[in-house]
Amino acid sequence: MTVLRQLLVSATLLLAASAEAAPCNASTPEDFAAFFGPFSTDQRFAADRTTFPLRTVRWTYGADKAGADASAPTVRSTSKAEFMRWKTIAALEKQGPLTHRLKPSSTEDMEVELFKDGSDIEMSYRFTRREGCWRFVQFEDRSL
Repeated sequence: MTVLRQLLVSATLLLAASAEAAPCNASTPEDFAAFFGPFSTDQRFAADRTTFPLRTVRWTYGADKAGADASAPTVRSTSKAEFMRWKTIAALEKQGPLTHRLKPSSTEDMEVELFKDGSDIEMSYRFTRREGCWRFVQFEDRSL
């Protein structure tokens, strides 16, 4: 590798590291689209921007012995170690194939639904912006 090429590679890596580490704060609130790109593709970045233990809600569906609806959520906490074994949103979209849709509920709260049309796959990722930075605060799986 030539010296010039080594310098270009080093400069590119340095710029990427600087962009990833760029701080966000209340005076310059982070744009959700700028945050969501890296969050959906980079598991390490996603973990850094997740509140742990992460509230995880999974729905189970069915009926009791009398035939009444017994569908209910199971709520648990997910550790960072468990989260690091999850697939990224981009990997799930590619594998599914799934689509995501943004559902803002306020300027400080966002829900991202991940789904497959014509199927029973439906998940949601809830985010909140605190001190200008977006944080992943809850995962909910409503899939059958």
